[in-house]
Amino acid sequence: MRLEDNRPADELARRVELVSALQHMWTYSTTTRSNLAREYGDTIAEAASRGFITTEVVPGGGLFGRLWKITPTGLQFLWAHAHLIEDTEENDYVQRHTVPEQLAGALEGSRGKADCSD
Repeated sequence: MRLEDNRPADELARRVELVSALQHMWTYSTTTRSNLAREYGDTIAEAASRGFITTEVVPGGGLFGRLWKITPTGLQFLWAHAHLIEDTEENDYVQRHTVPEQLAGALEGSRGKADCSD
């Protein structure tokens, strides 16, 4: 039995939806029970499954909260695909933002742990 999701059928539209959700989580606080989480539940499930977001409070500590946070792998994906979403003030920030040196090391260590391919 295949369960249908509410995401667009077009692969590019799905990618845009995923990037938009990640952008929102990077720019604003998003709780697990927010309107965004309800409306884009399938997209958020995909992002969490791909390791782009987490609710883990302390990495490796087994303590989880109610706030979705973008991971280094998620930031890498977001920065690589930010050009897909509409020009907004938040998107301008994402596109202008450079990878801090401390995060660059974390990104290098996380490569290969989640599928970031197109």
